[in-house]
Amino acid sequence: MGLWTLLEGFLLLANALAIINEDRFLAPKGWSFSEFSVGRTKSLKGQIIGLIYATQYLRVPLILLNSICIVVKLVGLERSSKEFALIKLQNCNGNDWLQM
Repeated sequence: MGLWTLLEGFLLLANALAIINEDRFLAPKGWSFSEFSVGRTKSLKGQIIGLIYATQYLRVPLILLNSICIVVKLVGLERSSKEFALIKLQNCNGNDWLQM
């Protein structure tokens, strides 16, 4: 697992938190931001709700990060582990061909 895969995972998690609908999913379970006072935001539940609202607030940067991720995938700057293994195998054997 590389750094790129880890960053993609965090981006997917941020996307999941950004699209959660408060009225349909959070409010019926008591996770609405309006239900918490200032003193209760220090709890774990309050911190998670704050994280959800922060990701919903930062949707424009998420759109930009998703666009960058898509462009990198389309251009092919991210290589798979299979390609790296085959290139390493090619360099070790001294062969001039690369088999996929």
